[in-house]
Amino acid sequence: MSALTKAGKLRNKSDQHSEAISALQADWQGFDAEGVLSSYQGPALLLSETGAIERANAIAAYNSVLCGLGVIELLADLPLILESHAALTKRITLQQDHERKHVYDITLLPALSISQAEPRILMLARDVSVDANLIEALTHSRSLFKDLAQCTSDFMWEIDSSNRFSYVSPPEALGYEASDLLGCSPEMLAASPAMAEAIQSSFASRRAVQEEEIWIRSAHGKELCLRYSARPVFDLENNLIGARGVGRDVTEEKLKERETQAVRRRDDLIAAIAHATQRATTPVSMLEEAAKELAHALEAHSVWIEDTSQNVAPISWTGGNGAPQEAMVHEFLDLLSGDLSQRPVLVQRYGQVNLVFQTCYNGAVNGRVCMCLPEANDDIIDLIEPVADHLAITLAQGAQLAELNRFSNTDDLTGLLNRRAFYRIGQELILRPDWSGAFLYIDVDNFKALNDTAGHRAGDTLLQKLAAILNRGSSSVAHAVRLGGDEFGVLVEGMDGKQASAFATRILVAFEKVVHNMPEATPQLGLSIGIVEHESNLHIEASLESDGEEALKTLIAQADAALYHVKHGDKGGWHLASKETLSQKISADTKIKITTTAQQSEKEHADANFQGGGVL
Repeated sequence: MSALTKAGKLRNKSDQHSEAISALQADWQGFDAEGVLSSYQGPALLLSETGAIERANAIAAYNSVLCGLGVIELLADLPLILESHAALTKRITLQQDHERKHVYDITLLPALSISQAEPRILMLARDVSVDANLIEALTHSRSLFKDLAQCTSDFMWEIDSSNRFSYVSPPEALGYEASDLLGCSPEMLAASPAMAEAIQSSFASRRAVQEEEIWIRSAHGKELCLRYSARPVFDLENNLIGARGVGRDVTEEKLKERETQAVRRRDDLIAAIAHATQRATTPVSMLEEAAKELAHALEAHSVWIEDTSQNVAPISWTGGNGAPQEAMVHEFLDLLSGDLSQRPVLVQRYGQVNLVFQTCYNGAVNGRVCMCLPEANDDIIDLIEPVADHLAITLAQGAQLAELNRFSNTDDLTGLLNRRAFYRIGQELILRPDWSGAFLYIDVDNFKALNDTAGHRAGDTLLQKLAAILNRGSSSVAHAVRLGGDEFGVLVEGMDGKQASAFATRILVAFEKVVHNMPEATPQLGLSIGIVEHESNLHIEASLESDGEEALKTLIAQADAALYHVKHGDKGGWHLASKETLSQKISADTKIKITTTAQQSEKEHADANFQGGGVL
């Protein structure tokens, strides 16, 4: 039998006793005390005027606490009963040692016993201990809950069957007064309309949840993060009638956590860029690796990195959606003023979000960056600012490395490849099993006479103009080199003898124009060009670097031999070594001069097409 059931039965029995006592009080004169003692359902005692127990019914006789402490508790009231000849009802609480409390409602009635005429007092007791203890426990529990609710910073709530607040605590939870929330739907706490449904399902939860988080809006319009636990409430018939929960404002904790994550994210990105810089071996690869790390960390669709010193060509990285349009990129980059204090700028244009920022090194802008992002996020500006400083170092290192490469790989006067760089590139090419191409060996005729008559400055100018011709007529598959003094070479990929001869003719035509426009009185200047074709089927299999070097030296020697035929004739023109001659270690061949009829027609055709560049 449950405690509530027992309490109910005791309460019914107590009510019956109350009715009996009420009847006695209504007609207490002349009642039969002895009859009451035997018929009363609760403890009943007949006391003398001094409080001595003269009679007790069976229930009272076994209640030592009532017969002892109870009577002592009532001694002071007995004279008043006899004097006023009126009934008295009061509640007494008895506790023996550390045992539970006994609570009684006592009624004292003046009475005469049957056998004696002396005044007597009838004491009728009703045990209300269960009700009193229950009320005390509920009162204590309510007080305890109230104290805990007021001491805690947690937000407690209860939702009724209509999904509205029926209880909130503390009174100023989340900046709201209790009256602001009671009777209202939790949707009012949504930080945005899109969050309304999520807020409703969180507060009016239909399932038990533990330590989940949701962002809500405070009374002051500030977004707060609430970490909450909730569970549904059911009635005795298992019908859902609401929900209860408790939540804690963890906004500061989340902001610190977010700040920590941002710092970690920033440090990881800086470390990745630094590592990529150390891993790369060329200026281009340094910036390419930096672009990849930026794109990966920020989930960018594309990245454009521009070196303002122009030592390194712009780097364009894309994640697969197509390379960014250069014109559009520069439109965004032009939003940067060049002011060293300018912060990164988010630009939303043409249906995309772009972040543009500049990098500064040694008190000057040394780079500009444009990134296409999946969405606008102001937090990314705080992230990218310290990263930009490290990217500036990467750009500076790349520019320095490019400058060093230029000094170590190019000729100071002409800007063409020097001999060391040319041999490295040529060996790598000629070692390829399927490589074919041609080499042109070029020598300036009467160059010493120019230096002697017009001076070395005039000679340097002529060599620089020749280098410009070789660069203008070259492409990504042609590699021009200054071999030394007034000797040059061009290694072209994919050309056969006929194409290389046409290329040589265009060079001769352009150089003739340069000489014609020189202001100084110059000797008979011209070019002698030896050409050798290298076909893949003539390639000697080689896998060692030394084999590549020997193969390249052989190719240059063959071109030099072809040049010999031109230099020891009338000079001026080109000579293509025949395949038969190459197989016979270069024997005599017919020299072809530029003044022949066939070359003259080719010259006229080349003169019209050379300015367009290209090698074919």
